Amino acid sequence: GINQAVIDALPIFREKCPELQYIHLTGIKQHDEVVAAYQKMGMKAAVRPFLTEMEYALGAATASISRSGASSLAEIAAFELPSLLVPYPHAADDHQYYNGLLFQEAGAAQMAAQGGLNPEKLVRLTLPLLLDEQVRNTMMGNLRKLGVKEAAQKIAARILEEIGQGERVKKSGMEDEEGWLKTAMENGDLPSWKK
Repeated sequence: GINQAVIDALPIFREKCPELQYIHLTGIKQHDEVVAAYQKMGMKAAVRPFLTEMEYALGAATASISRSGASSLAEIAAFELPSLLVPYPHAADDHQYYNGLLFQEAGAAQMAAQGGLNPEKLVRLTLPLLLDEQVRNTMMGNLRKLGVKEAAQKIAARILEEIGQGERVKKSGMEDEEGWLKTAMENGDLPSWKK
């Protein structure tokens, strides 16, 4: 899997970029194995089975190697984080492949199939995301184009329109102001089940 691919690539990463520090989220099953691999190589790494505060990891990262589920891609786009996507090969209807393909075709990420991911390929695809400013800046610009700013507000506005409350919100002039949803709730412009 993806954990093993990264472990196998650590000697090459250490040789080419000895200053790198790693945040590696392993899942529960392989956590101890991955910790041991970093320790054996003497490499700086924060290895966790999972992380609930992804904003800290993504905010600290220069690049990522990630699956391509919808939530992961939304976070990558929001943080404009250059990434190598490795779709989970057993995802329903291969949806992670198609998610990743959209990002790859938009120039917003690199993508590699897990089955063909050897250490050399992983390093070859990842190093430019870390070291080449032109590649990084281009990818970040493309991520910016894919990201939807104020998505929650736009979704809430659409829901309000669909349930017949949107017109009241629009008439109040709140649709363009920060905090309009909170104001709508306080004014009773939402159905009681949303309060």
